[in-house]
Amino acid sequence: NNYPEALADAERALAMFRETGNRTGEDETLRYIGDIHCGQGDYQRGLDYYEWALRLRRETGNRAREGGALGDIGDVHLMLGNYQLSLDFHRLSLMIDEEVGYKYGQAWVHHDVGVIHLNLGDLAKARRELEQSLVLASELEAPNLIVLNKNDLSRALRLSGGQNNFRGAL
Repeated sequence: NNYPEALADAERALAMFRETGNRTGEDETLRYIGDIHCGQGDYQRGLDYYEWALRLRRETGNRAREGGALGDIGDVHLMLGNYQLSLDFHRLSLMIDEEVGYKYGQAWVHHDVGVIHLNLGDLAKARRELEQSLVLASELEAPNLIVLNKNDLSRALRLSGGQNNFRGAL
């Protein structure tokens, strides 16, 4: 959580990647700098870096990484409460992740879409998306994503009410 130090290191790395022409390193560092700004609560600046990473990924034709950048942009809009815009970016991300067969990305998108629907109060859609994400995360044996999905799915079930949902939430 030492954002100033992390930012300084990332900016040095970005300069080195540019100097050596390593476009993949450059786009991943741009994403990381976006993460740092978002971590500090500066979502607009984070969004600027994610959009920059997206442009670079499109230029290099790396479709899987393009899907990730779209998801990052969607995450910022989720944090800002721009739910429809967030859904739009996540749907584009999912389309690309499915096209390239990137199941880990698909699992994350389904999770994020589930969280968006939780925020919108559409508990049935939230539950479907989170269950889909949980299936994919389980297939991938991704423990952190499994736990995250179970926690959010439990929240959706509790909010839905009813004895069966409460038992499922437990």
